[in-house]
Parts: sequence; structure tokens; C-alpha cells
Amino acid sequence: MNKITELKQRLVKQASGLVPDESGKPGAEWRSWLGRVCLYREDEGLPTDENGDKMLPLAQICVEELPYVPEELRGIRYLTLFIERDGRLFDEDFPAENGSRWLIREYTAEDELVVKELVVDLNDDECLWGWCKPTPLKSFAIEEEYPGGETIPGKIFREIIDLEEAGELPDLDEWLPEPDFEVCHIVGGYPISIQGEPEFKPGYEFVVQITSNASDDLNIVDNGNLYLAKNRQDGSWQVNYDCF
Repeated sequence: MNKITELKQRLVKQASGLVPDESGKPGAEWRSWLGRVCLYREDEGLPTDENGDKMLPLAQICVEELPYVPEELRGIRYLTLFIERDGRLFDEDFPAENGSRWLIREYTAEDELVVKELVVDLNDDECLWGWCKPTPLKSFAIEEEYPGGETIPGKIFREIIDLEEAGELPDLDEWLPEPDFEVCHIVGGYPISIQGEPEFKPGYEFVVQITSNASDDLNIVDNGNLYLAKNRQDGSWQVNYDCF
């Protein structure tokens, strides 16, 4: 096995992509959505942010339908994500803690869920997100995903640099495959960065990417991406973003 083949085997991951679904399949409330959350526990409603304003439903992910599920989501049936409406998520004290300007909820098989149609009355000038219309999503398998140069794990990246400097490896862009799947939201695998690797505190692993360009009506800051990472030890979440 040559060095390039070995490195590619160490770097490759499987992931799940999510794209708009126009099939009109029955039971849509129990599937994945962008711009809509249908599932709640009986005692739950729309969460409120630190100012007491109702958050917007951003996404519902049916984890059990995904072809590949990252280790951080094993045992989880659904994720639902809510976000504040006026862009304060990215204030100077970013990143905000889960529950203050954004909220992610996890549900397992033990949770009894019901369908609720809860919406926030919102004029276009009240939201800085270029808000998206509710869109059902379907998943597909990403059999092979490789990191971009900015998202290569640090230890392997240093090894690659050493090999390049020793003349034992060609430049990265000559052998590392670029993403060859359609623009989509991503669960697992690697984040697709715009200006640089999204940073998280130690112990957090990337899990979900919400992508502006995967949906016509969603604009995260400036055609950016929202990234969610989870801590395997304590189950807590962090958020970050990247944009043009």
C-alpha cells in the first residue's frame, strides 16, 4: 500500500446528506424538515430565547432514517433545532450557550412524541435570516467524504506537511478528492468550510451542518453554513458558523 492510499483510508468517512424532497410521501410530519418542527413532547412548545421571544423552528432531523448515523447520535431518533430571530446568535459574545439564543432537542425511543403545528408570526423585516419556507427533506448516503485542507485532523495534517517537505508526497490538491456530492445539509462526516475550519472547544465533534445554498430561501448571515458539534462525554452541544 502506498502512502497516498494509506492516508486516504485514514481520512475517509461516511455521512448522510439531506436535500429537498418533493415526493409527497405520507407521514411527512415524522420525517426530516427545514424551516419546520412538527414533533414535540406533550409538555413542550416553542422555546423562548434569553429575551423571552419565541424561537424559530429551523430544522427537524429524523435520525433513524439516515443511512449513516455518527457515533454521537447513536440511540437518538430525532433532533429538532430552534434559533432566535434577529441575528444575535452571532453577537460578539458568540458562541451563545444552548438554550439562550438557539436550542437543540434530542429524542430517543423512550420519548412519547406528538405532532404540533407551532409557528411564529413573522414579517420579513423582523428576521435577519432570510427565512426559509417549510421544506421536507430526504436523505442520501455519502459513501466517501474527505476533509478539505482546513478540516484535516491536526495529527494527520502535520504528518502530510512533513511528507510534503521531505518530497515524499505531492501537494494536497493533487491527491485529496474534493466533495463530489450535491450541495446539501450534512449529518456526520466532515463540515464543508467556506473560510476556515469551524472551531469548537476540546472534546466536541462535528455532527450537523445546515447549509444556506441547499435551500433557496435560507440565508445564514451571508450564504453561510451553521455547524453543530456534540461532546461525547457530557452530551452538550455547541454551535458555530462560516460565511462569505
